[in-house]
Amino acid sequence: MHPTFVQIFSMGAFKSVFISLFVAFLFFHATTSIVGFVNNDTHVDWLASLLAAGIPLFYFLYIYVWRPAEVRTFLLIVTSFTTASLMIVLGYKLFETPDSSYPLIGSAISLLGWILYTAWYAKLSRRPLRATDLSSLTEKFLLNSRGQSVNPLEDAHKYRLFILHRGAWCPMCVAQVKSMAKAYSAVSDMDVQLNFISPQQPSLEERVAAKFNFPGNFLQDTDLRFAKSLGLKHDFGLPFGFQVLGFKTDTILPTVILTNREGLILHTHQTDDY
Repeated sequence: MHPTFVQIFSMGAFKSVFISLFVAFLFFHATTSIVGFVNNDTHVDWLASLLAAGIPLFYFLYIYVWRPAEVRTFLLIVTSFTTASLMIVLGYKLFETPDSSYPLIGSAISLLGWILYTAWYAKLSRRPLRATDLSSLTEKFLLNSRGQSVNPLEDAHKYRLFILHRGAWCPMCVAQVKSMAKAYSAVSDMDVQLNFISPQQPSLEERVAAKFNFPGNFLQDTDLRFAKSLGLKHDFGLPFGFQVLGFKTDTILPTVILTNREGLILHTHQTDDY
């Protein structure tokens, strides 16, 4: 189904494009700052300009390579150093009158983009779940790695934990799987069945789980029908351009749901932050 005109100009669509453009700009600005540092006699402003772009850029590299489960402290560090870098460039512009204004403009855009990332892009609009019971949903919409329809509630476990996440492209989601792997022994002792649900092929999730060597059900939410039924569909949740890697534009709002054996929801955790 193709997106409508209203969907294309929705807040989610703007966010999808923003994050891709912002990271591309940081790379461009960092590269041009290196060139400016090498080719100009005045080095202070160009070096500070490089830091203003390089520090946020390093943050995105960090979360994609190391996939940490907690980044709030890192966000504060990046904000502080990026702001300090802009102040250095601004002070140099006021008191030393360098030939080029590019370091100041680029540094200002870097800080503005970072503020938009933390205060706007990373915030999620959430609503209460549309269901209090999953028994009528799990048997309809979930597929295993062989493409077969499965119902996790048919298992004999006392409790079921449903971890709905975006997929392997999302570093925070992979970090969540990593955290669950560390806690698996404690969870299994409480007779809890783990169900990881995303729009992607289950085989991709199983590859992620294989890295951490722990069991669980890895299920595909076909066409996001399970997420839609719960009000958890995230329109344009995929950063623009990731479609070339085979991921779909719409995804899932990350959510954890705990149910009993019959599918009655006992507890949910719905983050309002990316």
